[in-house]
Amino acid sequence: MDEQDIVLLANGTDRFAGKVGGFGDGKVTMEGKYGRFRFELADIAEIRFARNRLAEESARDPGNLT
Repeated sequence: MDEQDIVLLANGTDRFAGKVGGFGDGKVTMEGKYGRFRFELADIAEIRFARNRLAEESARDPGNLT
């Protein structure tokens, strides 16, 4: 099971593992093993969120659509 978020940078080489803490001011904040990192959105190619932290789909009631 994937327990850490992965940030892949646009340079095609660098990747960082940890927990994405937030988005703001055009940056992504991540808490990693070696400290806190802030990445410019323009420098990020992909973010892979940990499977154990993804939201689960709720049951849909077709008679109660909003």
